[in-house]
Amino acid sequence: MHDPLVVAFEIRRPWPRCSTAPSERRHWPLMITVWHREPGGHDSGTICKWGGHWRWHVHHYRLQIHPLQHLRRWALTRCAWCGGRSRKDDPINFGSSWDGPRSHWWQGEPDLRHHDCDTVWRASRKCLCNDPTLLSQGYGQCAQCGKFRAWGSDVSKADVLLAGLPAASRIPVEMQPQLEAIWDERLVARGIDPATTIKPWRAL
Repeated sequence: MHDPLVVAFEIRRPWPRCSTAPSERRHWPLMITVWHREPGGHDSGTICKWGGHWRWHVHHYRLQIHPLQHLRRWALTRCAWCGGRSRKDDPINFGSSWDGPRSHWWQGEPDLRHHDCDTVWRASRKCLCNDPTLLSQGYGQCAQCGKFRAWGSDVSKADVLLAGLPAASRIPVEMQPQLEAIWDERLVARGIDPATTIKPWRAL
């Protein structure tokens, strides 16, 4: 994947985030991420070669100040699916592309969603046809329904449930146990421990 950005340095805050949950370890959140942007938009490592002094190319730096980013998302950014705010326990931090549209710093960030909103949005765009007519071989837009199917993707019971939700709605609490059971079953079938995955909703 083409990407001109690579992390040069990270600066964490000097005090940890305290948690009342006994299972959680101490965590020092990021304050600043220093990105190195390859000149001319080239792929990272093509002009400023790996192994050299690329980390010290101050003139190529782009700063990401995380507290300001969180403040901007809370104050200005709205979920592209439900229209809700970004909050500490329910952040808006899921998008559909790395190189999506940019906005000025005084504007909200476009095309970002809450975790569960992103899950519902993706299901609403997914082709659920039994025998889809895809424009590309095995993936792409379906000529029958106009929706999309990713490469190697099948239709699960969870997709059908989520696609049936009204537009701009979030995953209802009463549906969460059923979805969790479906997802856990699929993860176990793939040899993945469900306990290691993050569910797209806050704790029940």
